[in-house]
Amino acid sequence: MGTHVVWTVIGAIALVLAGVLFILVIALVAPVSVGFVLRAEDRLSEATGGLRLYGGLIGVGAQMRRGPRAEPIPMTVTIGLLVWRRYWPLTLIYPTGGGEEPSVPVTPAAEGVPRLGESATARPAVGPPATISLPPAAEPGKPARHVLDELRERWREWSPVIGGVRRRLHGVMRLRLCHIEGTVGTGDPALTGQLVGFACAIRGLEGRALKVRIAPDFDHRTVRGMALVEWRVSLRRLWSAGLYTGWVLFNRWWAERRREKAEAARASADRS
Repeated sequence: MGTHVVWTVIGAIALVLAGVLFILVIALVAPVSVGFVLRAEDRLSEATGGLRLYGGLIGVGAQMRRGPRAEPIPMTVTIGLLVWRRYWPLTLIYPTGGGEEPSVPVTPAAEGVPRLGESATARPAVGPPATISLPPAAEPGKPARHVLDELRERWREWSPVIGGVRRRLHGVMRLRLCHIEGTVGTGDPALTGQLVGFACAIRGLEGRALKVRIAPDFDHRTVRGMALVEWRVSLRRLWSAGLYTGWVLFNRWWAERRREKAEAARASADRS
């Protein structure tokens, strides 16, 4: 009976560890979503940005909100939880408002240093005058030709590595959503018409990822609407590029170490 209970406990612990490992693997391999949402209505604005894991299901985000008052404009920054683009604030990390300015403590002035509001000529200078030491003259650098030769040599050495990293990072970030809708007015009818015309030109490229709906306001200077931009980042490609770079750097370090050991052994053999 005791053995059965022990194996049951071991099996339960193993299942829990396997579940945690499975969750971590999904978080490290599945694509993540990076994006932001901007909402604006005249002097009211709100921006939410964040990172979502597990295929874009859950993540963390931060939100900045600005209030309607003009002097001063209250602003708050919070960090919270993102669940399928739904934001729940958790804690306030940067509150500001229209309160009184903090008073600055006045410390006694040091000897020879004028106090706040006191003229610099009201107190005599104490001590010898300060001497100014000039920095040493810079040594003449290498000629530009030698610098270019070194750069070319470094490029020939590292260009295969850079090419390998670039191939592994190809397609690492793709635009998933870009939805913009609202009303824009710049106060200048000509500039407003140009902006709306540019937005209409973009509509020719619309698809599932890109949608633009902008209406002009030729009479007022205002911005009202919402912009949602989101990219999908492939963690698998990032891991591939990172592991490849680490492997190349390790091989170069190991080869340099072996060369130093061989030179040290050769020098020791020559001395003996």
